[in-house]
Amino acid sequence: MQISNKFRKTIARYFYDKTFFIYDVADNVDEYGFAKTTTTFTKSAEFKGNIRFDNLDDEQQIFGKSRVVKAVITTDTNVLNGNIVGYNSTYLQVISSIAYDSHYKLVLSNYDN
Repeated sequence: MQISNKFRKTIARYFYDKTFFIYDVADNVDEYGFAKTTTTFTKSAEFKGNIRFDNLDDEQQIFGKSRVVKAVITTDTNVLNGNIVGYNSTYLQVISSIAYDSHYKLVLSNYDN
């Protein structure tokens, strides 16, 4: 079934109440260019959605032991795999972005820098 963009926007306006940020990540190195000194997170985009931290068994079975699923976001924004998403001072990495008729499901794991 094809859902119109107008209907998607209506869903987003009424159901997606949390604000998330997409970050660009840069590693700062010492003057010799070898040792990482700090990691800088710069906000590059913002989107709305809902997040859940429980009932993650289905998603965890897909990834097995290779990645630990920490959260799932539903949103109307397509966020690419590998992007870093910030929420409540926590950085999470998108390990899967699944498109549905009316939304995207983002499966997230801890960001390991």
